[in-house]
Amino acid sequence: MTLGKKLVRDVLDLDVMGKQDSDTSCKDVHIDHEKGLTYCGGSEDFLKEIISMYVADDKRTEIQKAFDEKDWDSYRILIHTVKSTSRTIGAMELGDEAQELENAVKELDVDMICKLHESAMASYSAVLDWCRVTTAQ
Repeated sequence: MTLGKKLVRDVLDLDVMGKQDSDTSCKDVHIDHEKGLTYCGGSEDFLKEIISMYVADDKRTEIQKAFDEKDWDSYRILIHTVKSTSRTIGAMELGDEAQELENAVKELDVDMICKLHESAMASYSAVLDWCRVTTAQ
């Protein structure tokens, strides 16, 4: 089975690293396989490699630290990275969430940042979990 048939849409219900996260366990993960392939020059193998690199470059701890410390410059850079790398693997909805969050940071709209942060982090966690499952197969 090609990655494409698995990438279209998965729903995660995972116990990752021994910790069940109720916010991400039922979150839909929408991956646009064709977009991911386009960014990877049409190569399934390269897409798999990019997905592995995406997992290895997990930015959740850094993002949360910047958020907690209200270090908006670092936060914006990290969210920008998540936006770009998520779109590269075809996680367009997460890319859009990160774009909205990045815009709020650029405008220093702290209320909007706080409103969007938790949901974006849950989406990011769900995509990372999906990537781990996908690359393990």
